[in-house]
Amino acid sequence: MKQLAYSFCFSWLATLAVASANNDWKGWYDPARDPFQDYRQAITLAQAEQKVVLITVGGDWCGYCHDIAHFMKTNPKVNKALNEHFVQLKVNISEENDNAEFLSHFPEFNGVPHFFVLDASGQLLNSQPTGDFEGFFTGYSEFKFLTFLRQFTR
Repeated sequence: MKQLAYSFCFSWLATLAVASANNDWKGWYDPARDPFQDYRQAITLAQAEQKVVLITVGGDWCGYCHDIAHFMKTNPKVNKALNEHFVQLKVNISEENDNAEFLSHFPEFNGVPHFFVLDASGQLLNSQPTGDFEGFFTGYSEFKFLTFLRQFTR
């Protein structure tokens, strides 16, 4: 019995190691990536770390996608909230690959970048246009972004 428990634990840890080692799916938008496989890895990691999944749909061709990625990475409070509570996944949408089959499982949206928030079981919690986070004068609003993120944290 003890052997079986150790075997299960080792198997589970190996799965996590693979998911963590292959988490380059959260980097830039790659039209060659398989979003179904990336999604499964993100869900596995979210379950293991008790986090929520944040899918960002966009493309390297999109200036707004670069702007929001820069904001999310360089704003200390936003970056901390994302790292502590979310597994991030980027899904490409471009002329080269629109990932229509994968995105058909989500509500329709207009424009990118666009967020989908899922719980660790894959249940859709929110479909969110990112234009709502823009500040009054320039860039994105830390307050608006953090208010959005806090809806999904425990």
